[in-house]
Amino acid sequence: MIFACTGTLNLSTPNLDCLAGQGAQFDRFYVSPLCASIRASLLTGRYHLRTGTVSVSRTLEVMNTEEVTLAGIFKENGYTIGCFGKWHNGEHFSNNPNGQGFDEFLGFCAGHLTNYFDSELLHNETKFHSKGYITDILADAAMEFMGEDTAKPFFCYVPFNAPHTPHQVPEYHFEKYEKKDLSDELASIYGMVENVDDNVGRLLRKLDELKLTEKTIVVFATDNGSNGTRYNGDMKGIKGSVDEGGVRVPFFVKWRKKIEPKVVKSLAAHIDLLPSLVELCGFPTPKTLPLDGVSFAGKLLGTSPDVPTDRTLFTHVAHLDKNLKPTPGGLRTTRHRWAWKGQEPELYDMLADPSQKRNIEANEATLMNQFKTEFDTWFGLTTRDLSMNERPAAVGYNGREVELAAHEASFFGNLSTRKATAGRTTGSLVGLTLTIVLNGRWRVNGRSNTPPIYATPVPKDKRAPKFN
Repeated sequence: MIFACTGTLNLSTPNLDCLAGQGAQFDRFYVSPLCASIRASLLTGRYHLRTGTVSVSRTLEVMNTEEVTLAGIFKENGYTIGCFGKWHNGEHFSNNPNGQGFDEFLGFCAGHLTNYFDSELLHNETKFHSKGYITDILADAAMEFMGEDTAKPFFCYVPFNAPHTPHQVPEYHFEKYEKKDLSDELASIYGMVENVDDNVGRLLRKLDELKLTEKTIVVFATDNGSNGTRYNGDMKGIKGSVDEGGVRVPFFVKWRKKIEPKVVKSLAAHIDLLPSLVELCGFPTPKTLPLDGVSFAGKLLGTSPDVPTDRTLFTHVAHLDKNLKPTPGGLRTTRHRWAWKGQEPELYDMLADPSQKRNIEANEATLMNQFKTEFDTWFGLTTRDLSMNERPAAVGYNGREVELAAHEASFFGNLSTRKATAGRTTGSLVGLTLTIVLNGRWRVNGRSNTPPIYATPVPKDKRAPKFN
């Protein structure tokens, strides 16, 4: 995301600028190239491929149920847990927010909405039609949650979806930037960012009102590089890229009277948040799956030296390819960025060439071999237990109906949305495959504006026992 404090001209973000100046501002903070992947890593302290989250749709966004998340850790330590925004790590129980331990959820589970005004949202697992603009609604819900019981500690996760497409914004914010001779698209994006800033300010003022500011750690991050070609700090790459511009983002941590204003220069990443919050909050070491991140709590509090300066951070993006390959992938050290996007990997000296204008791979054969070996080892370890099979959606729990969303569908045949024939050619289908694993009578409802649904019987030797 873009802010005034990160160098964007003509953009007003006073609340985020203030937040950055009142605590620790990380200069080299790295995430995943796509939004579902970073959410999985933020919540678990693990590279996203370990968590089962590979991409953004077709069930590749689903995080494994056995992952131990920040929600579970805070809940074990007596906190009330809330999530307000874009979840994007699983549509169904037990992969959705309530299934992953959140006491309260308001938002949506998919990767984006088609309308940001009066949106159809979920309150826990119940759909409702909201009134107003999406970012305002999410902030309202978060503030209500924070004020419900100020005697009990809370963990409040607010993953705003703006400025993700569609670029829709209240008229006031749009007109402000349209008057600056920006394109309609850019005026909408800048307006969306300013609206996020407005709501961050509302959340911070709510903490002041509740007299909780000195007791609260505030963390702000964005989820990947810009989702289009616009100001990006002169970095190469955008969202979905393994170059610097796809994965380096702003990251601020504020804790009044505990964290002095500072700029952290060493490398840090989304995988570091879980161990850092555990240490900052003084929790006992939780029982988690093996972590990839390291704590930067000591650096923030000034009680220990910098986070490791010789570490290597890895990245990978799969888009929607279920035939998982190691490319595109990359790694980052303090000095170098190694990016493997095509036939031959590239290498850049980020200290001498931060905009990645000169590929130096031809002069660095030893480094190229070293980084290739390190990346291959990392990729092999993180995908060792990864399954690319379809993710099952649990049905029948608590007597609730389960709706299968369009983004969970698979495409068959020569389907092309670019053809004038409404995207359908002979033998082309968009289908949701149902595998029945429990004998009994099941009701499947289909609507005319949804893809056809097919039920695939399970072989007799694979079926669950019959229940009467």
